[in-house]
Amino acid sequence: TSTTHHVSTMERINNADTATTTTTTMTTEPTTMTTEPTATVATIAVTSRRISGIMYTSETSGNPLPTNVPTSTVQLSYEGQGYTGTIPTELGLLSMLVKLQLQKNALTGSIPTQLGQLTNLANGLLLYSQQLTGAIPSELGNFPRLGLYLRLDNLALSSTIPTQIGRLTSMRGHLQAVSNRLDGPMPTELGNLRKMTNAFKFNGNLLSQWVPTELGDLVKMKSSLDFSDNPEQTGAIPTELGKLVNMEYMMELGASTSSSLTAKIPTELGNLVKMQQYFKIFSCGGDTAYMLGDKATIPTELGRLQSMRNIFKISSNMLSGSIPSQFGQLSHLEQYFTLGSNTMVTGTIPSELGGLEKLTEFFEIMNHHVTGTIPRLVFGEYT
Repeated sequence: TSTTHHVSTMERINNADTATTTTTTMTTEPTTMTTEPTATVATIAVTSRRISGIMYTSETSGNPLPTNVPTSTVQLSYEGQGYTGTIPTELGLLSMLVKLQLQKNALTGSIPTQLGQLTNLANGLLLYSQQLTGAIPSELGNFPRLGLYLRLDNLALSSTIPTQIGRLTSMRGHLQAVSNRLDGPMPTELGNLRKMTNAFKFNGNLLSQWVPTELGDLVKMKSSLDFSDNPEQTGAIPTELGKLVNMEYMMELGASTSSSLTAKIPTELGNLVKMQQYFKIFSCGGDTAYMLGDKATIPTELGRLQSMRNIFKISSNMLSGSIPSQFGQLSHLEQYFTLGSNTMVTGTIPSELGGLEKLTEFFEIMNHHVTGTIPRLVFGEYT
């Protein structure tokens, strides 16, 4: 039997500058994907005689994902429709797909290896925020054109990160697997993703080693580099991260109470002079969790981050030495200057901190063995 969809059809007229839009009902012959959807109505846009997108918008809560999708479909979205069950392996037959969105449903089971057959994916594979379990298939490294959005956040994945992810050399942004149970070391092959500019995030997992030095090769990165809250991490903060001189927003390097990071803060991080917001080196475990060991000091070179405007945080680490007077050069900082719970810091509060004249919210120097007063210019007057 044939399958009937309600369709919004857009056909561009050859040799014309305008497009004609009609609404009709299209009957398609059955494809190799034969399972009937349950009570679904699809909105389909047809451009140049290809089906460019399907978005299911009807009452679908509690139903399995439809599998009778036309094989000529280019974009497919089932986002947030309340679908349950597993991801059909038949979706791997949609060889023309450039974007697949299955996020924010109630899907269970593992990620099918057959999704690795979607070698035309270019604009995204989004599976985040549901109940998927198991491993990240190595086949997800088979997307040579994928430039944006491999989103595997907020699932319950429990494997290592496949080295094959390092083959996604067209990736420019949003490689994310936040808040899973991923373990083992981060593959050095991720350093091959040299086109990455934003959203490289693996925080909230169980990764066992610090980030590989090869990530210093991601010199186009501008924002959202986050490896915080991996409580099993050991090793050193790579000095090579100082090569990421285009970073402007969010570098978060943190750990939890059981972390065994014992290295110093690299002075090379002072090269990140374009940083404007969210520079954090911290321990998520609070006062009892010390990330950097008792020989680490606060590098004076961090005073070169003079573009910082919001959230400069180096806290809950067992740092020693004195507070660098160079921090007074962070004159554009408006919110959150935090050196909290670095219990081995000694000396006096530098008068140069009076250079933080734009700071209006949250100045913290807590649990230090320091003396002196907070300069009057902080918060515009004094505290």
